[in-house]
Amino acid sequence: MHSISTNSVGCVPIESPPLSWSSGLSDCSSIFSTRWKRTPEKLLPLDDKEFGQIYNLDISEPFYMKFNYIQPNDHTTVVCQLDDYMEVPIGDAEQCLECIREDRLLLETVHIEINACDPKTKIAVEKVLNKFLIQKNKCSTDLVVKRVYFFIYDFSYARDFAKILSIIAPKAFEVNIGIPKNRVYPLNPSTEAGYVIEFLTRYLQPNKTYETIRVLRIYNFISFDKNFQAIFNRCTRLKHLTVSNIEEIGIFEAETIESVLLDSCDFSNTFFDYEFAVKAPRLFPKALHFGYLHCKLDVCTKAIEQFSSRRIGETRNNIRFYQPEKDFRKFLLDVTRNFEIINDDRELEGEIQIRGHKDGPVITVFNKDRIYMSKNE
Repeated sequence: MHSISTNSVGCVPIESPPLSWSSGLSDCSSIFSTRWKRTPEKLLPLDDKEFGQIYNLDISEPFYMKFNYIQPNDHTTVVCQLDDYMEVPIGDAEQCLECIREDRLLLETVHIEINACDPKTKIAVEKVLNKFLIQKNKCSTDLVVKRVYFFIYDFSYARDFAKILSIIAPKAFEVNIGIPKNRVYPLNPSTEAGYVIEFLTRYLQPNKTYETIRVLRIYNFISFDKNFQAIFNRCTRLKHLTVSNIEEIGIFEAETIESVLLDSCDFSNTFFDYEFAVKAPRLFPKALHFGYLHCKLDVCTKAIEQFSSRRIGETRNNIRFYQPEKDFRKFLLDVTRNFEIINDDRELEGEIQIRGHKDGPVITVFNKDRIYMSKNE
């Protein structure tokens, strides 16, 4: 996922901004822009790839809006990162946004990360996001936000930001909820899963984002139930799903999904991870790409074994399977006991083809360095 090399605003390398980084607003730049620290441009990576990412989709680097608590002199205060401006007091945030160039406001990826959660701060953050919209609407052109990242430490506050997010990114192609391994406020899993559904419903509905979203990644708890099913029924162009924390698996089927990833984020596997591995072929009957990354080996083995014997209604001829084991040969030795090796000519390149029974699908298994990129359709 896109990230900068600092997770805490308290340890940001400070460097004087280059003269070429003019805000485009000479009066603002000369008076205010030097009041706030800036992160060097080299700290913003542009080449991160994510499983299921839309291939060849021209998407910019992220425009960051992060909100954090800091404790200078034992006094807690809220500061922001706004693009490359760091440690901006939240009271200065609206003024800081006025100093940001138009080309930065029009970036096609927006990353919102709210680590400061309390009722008073929520109102202040909403004001900053509204100011961002005001400044963006003043720009001479209007570029669509194609990818959005939304993280909030306490997801019970998330629904209050859904409406404004639907205005910031009304036609997003890729939507990411949560950030892998980021610490969150511990909510009851079923409660958090309910908040996620409520947030998604509020975000997707107002501007018909249902019609544009193609990739959805959720790192908070989620339940595969009728409420989640209702969202999938409306997202007719949704092709990829990433999940991480599963609270329940009920009656569910997503026919539009072509690729699915379980990213366990190197945490301990749960009963629902194993249940997902067993049920995934039926939950996603049209999916041809299955990924199990940062998972335990036995979860991956359980997943691929689902294709080792005949299943009623199975019509897939080819499956592509992405697994996390560093020792590719070890993984193959573990799984091929129940499979016939069809083609191992490309084993050194990190792929091998196997089949579980005569009429079963041919499964291409990849090593841990390979990820799937979805089609731009």
